[in-house]
Amino acid sequence: MSAGRISRILTSLAAVAVVAACSVVIAGPGVFIIIGDWGGEHVQLELEEAGGTLEYDCAHGMIDPGWKLSDSGEFSGTGEHVIEHGGPVREGEILPSRPANYDGTVDGDRMSLTVTLSDSAQVIGTFQLQRGSVGQLMRCL
Repeated sequence: MSAGRISRILTSLAAVAVVAACSVVIAGPGVFIIIGDWGGEHVQLELEEAGGTLEYDCAHGMIDPGWKLSDSGEFSGTGEHVIEHGGPVREGEILPSRPANYDGTVDGDRMSLTVTLSDSAQVIGTFQLQRGSVGQLMRCL
């Protein structure tokens, strides 16, 4: 392998390491997708480039790909909100699922997240999350 090729490979690996360390992937001019774990009271959120997953006290949700954050810190995404119940989920049971909007703002390591059912405009709640924090969940009984 030539020295030039090795240098290009090392430069590419260094760029990947910088992006991974920052937990931010550039998606376009002035638009960012925040990835990583976020937690707060009654919510746990894991964002990835391909979307995200949420856990609530008695529900869970999925965020579609394309969760984007503007350079002003505002974001929105769409996905699903699934209502759970106390006790075990029976084999073959299908939990009620509703389309949802996930909107909010990010300021440094803090996020404010509002979840709204898009088919009824019902607000599930507004949550305050911290990057790298574990959510404090209370499971349904």
